[in-house]
Amino acid sequence: MNRIPQFSSLEEMEAFWQANSPLDFEDELEEIVEPVFVRANTIEVILQPQEIESVTKLADVQGLAKEELVRQWVREKLQFA
Repeated sequence: MNRIPQFSSLEEMEAFWQANSPLDFEDELEEIVEPVFVRANTIEVILQPQEIESVTKLADVQGLAKEELVRQWVREKLQFA
């Protein structure tokens, strides 16, 4: 019987591994060569320091990460394209 539990969320998995060492489960681990998580494609946007500061301030006011605010702006613009 496996001692590593089945996880229902990334948060649950993170909490488990923060409380446990992988070395304690060496006999249960197996190497995975294909990607486990597929990341979204990314686009790098280069901004001037004052632009980043402005985006950060606006995001803070809205309670968002600056990346999420920029993502919202792009989605809004794409709706009108």
